[in-house]
Amino acid sequence: MSSLDIFITLFIIFWTLYGFFRGLVSELISVICWSSAIYFSSNYFYLPADFIDEFINSRQISNILAFIAIFVSTFIISAILGFVFSRFINVVGLGSLNKITGLFFGFVKGMIFMLIIVYILNLTEFRESIIFQESKYLSVFDAIIDKYLTSSSNFFDNIDLKI
Repeated sequence: MSSLDIFITLFIIFWTLYGFFRGLVSELISVICWSSAIYFSSNYFYLPADFIDEFINSRQISNILAFIAIFVSTFIISAILGFVFSRFINVVGLGSLNKITGLFFGFVKGMIFMLIIVYILNLTEFRESIIFQESKYLSVFDAIIDKYLTSSSNFFDNIDLKI
């Protein structure tokens, strides 16, 4: 087992345990929290930007501050709702199920993060290094990347981002 394989194993174990300790509810709320914060701040930053622009007189800075304000506000509200919902799950008595499903979700999350890291590293010259050559796990990630990510490279061409 190479040093890269050990790192990959520890990375996935970390995210699996992290998911277990937080539980599925907290993990899902976290994903919803980040997604909603990005969505609302990307699509509605212009609303407070007009107000901020009256004080700063710089449209770019107003847009950035409005984006950050909406992002942080949405994130805080989502986090509070997630905390309340997670406590409710524990009170109802579903804490054990929450932890076990959180373990699985954490594993999947760790695998997705590792796929993203390997995909990005495949685009660099680092891929040719001896560390990559010795790894036994990378062939698994490469197979997944070749099957699902490489064939859908034009997926991002069709997305209309409004940032």
